[in-house]
Amino acid sequence: MNRRGVQFVKKFINRNPLNHQLCGLQPAPKGFEFETNAEKKNFLYKAELTQRGTHQEATITHFKDGIVLRASTKDRSIANQLYSTSDTAAALNLGQVLAMKALQSGILRVASGKTKKGENSKHQEAFYDALEKSGLVLGEIKVPEIDYALNRKMTWERHALHPNRYDKIDDDDAAKEKKNLSF
Repeated sequence: MNRRGVQFVKKFINRNPLNHQLCGLQPAPKGFEFETNAEKKNFLYKAELTQRGTHQEATITHFKDGIVLRASTKDRSIANQLYSTSDTAAALNLGQVLAMKALQSGILRVASGKTKKGENSKHQEAFYDALEKSGLVLGEIKVPEIDYALNRKMTWERHALHPNRYDKIDDDDAAKEKKNLSF
């Protein structure tokens, strides 16, 4: 690299907040240790299909910003092309429309928002098949865990904590344990 290139790289500031997500360098959030529903925010982008009365709605949700893209059979342009707004063909068309919108906006990968009760649904299967056939990749990039080999500034290693019988939550119990151990 020549001298001018080095000077440019030193002064360059990337102002795109989603750059790490697009490059696949930002890990998905894992939630808190004691969170009861760990899968609640365990994604960067998630595609979901919901049935609301006689209409269906497909969304792509960002873990921090909420709903980013939406396609619904309530939209006049989509509803005019469909025979029914609540059948499997409507779910398939919503998948194609949402995939097109996502690819145009730069979202290439999404996590599927399948729920356990909707796994056998033909609507869900048609929706996710349409997303994949339209070019959207279901699943997210596995980001390697940062360690010393990747970041030379990190000088420690993470070790699993194994509680023992001396670890007490309450200070009173710890004080009683110390009294019992002293002879």
